[in-house]
Amino acid sequence: MNLKDKRVGIFIPCYNEAEIIAETVSELRRYLSSSDFPYTGVIILVDDGSRDNSFEIAANSGVDVLYRHVVNLGLGAATRTGMEIAHYIGCDAFAKFDADLQHDVKDIYKSVRPLVEDRADILYASRFAGKIHYRMPVVRYLGNRFFTRLMRLMTGWKITDAQTGLMCFSRRYLNIFEMPGTYNPPQQALFDASRKGMRYAEVPADFRKRTTGQSFISLKYIYNVIINLAKIAFYHYCFNLFTVLGCFFLFIGTAVIAKGLFEYFAFNLNSYAPNSIIILFSMGTGILSILFGLQSYAQINRMNYSRNNGDYKYISVEDVVIISDEIVDVRPRGPVYKRKSGV
Repeated sequence: MNLKDKRVGIFIPCYNEAEIIAETVSELRRYLSSSDFPYTGVIILVDDGSRDNSFEIAANSGVDVLYRHVVNLGLGAATRTGMEIAHYIGCDAFAKFDADLQHDVKDIYKSVRPLVEDRADILYASRFAGKIHYRMPVVRYLGNRFFTRLMRLMTGWKITDAQTGLMCFSRRYLNIFEMPGTYNPPQQALFDASRKGMRYAEVPADFRKRTTGQSFISLKYIYNVIINLAKIAFYHYCFNLFTVLGCFFLFIGTAVIAKGLFEYFAFNLNSYAPNSIIILFSMGTGILSILFGLQSYAQINRMNYSRNNGDYKYISVEDVVIISDEIVDVRPRGPVYKRKSGV
């Protein structure tokens, strides 16, 4: 097998990174063209509504594929766009690499290799299993520890870094992923992949201090992530929630009825009249809750969304700007796309 036949999409989310984006692309290009990286690397950049000239700089810096959000939608939205593009151009694996160069490009190969070799479907390059070359701010450290423990609980996976900037996915997961939220793509991917039976793995990674721009991690970001995760968890677990709630109310109603029957036959007491409202409320609420839970189960547990038919949820394929002449349509699936010229 020729390893160069394996296509790996290296995705860069970009928002107001004019100071460093050219350097990032240049460093990535040097690495992907070296003998240290045996696969065919494709640099995918999604500009998430930058207010500076990041997009123009990126277009002339050597990226292979470009996409632009007219307005800033968030890191989650940019990441799902990058993942869809990676599937669209037929990537065998996908790696998200932040524009700030805090991660080491040399960690990319060991991160995507298990995916290309079909030994994992989702892989996170863990900073805490590797080495952090600076003192991480307290808010960032505590936020990472909190979300890591939360995702370990929600997925059952032995995760050590749930907030990494270097996360990688296999073709299998690219085909079925769903990422509805515009925040926290690492947690969304972990939750979604665990529900769909994907295989998780980790590798150690080096992490350096940011030299340009400003980190988006703050108390407000942590609050938004928690709210977003709560919405997603409620959506996915509402069957369990409403079924348990319905059974509880049915139990209350049944208990009141049983009490009334016992008192009627044992002591000839009419116990239904004072408790009729409780019975009607409990039984009605219980039945409605269970029906709602069953309806949500039917909707959520439908067949996993598949992109094999060429239908993309998060991108308009006509807006995918393919710059590199080396990207040809070699995909055995989906519609044949037309190469767009210019930016």
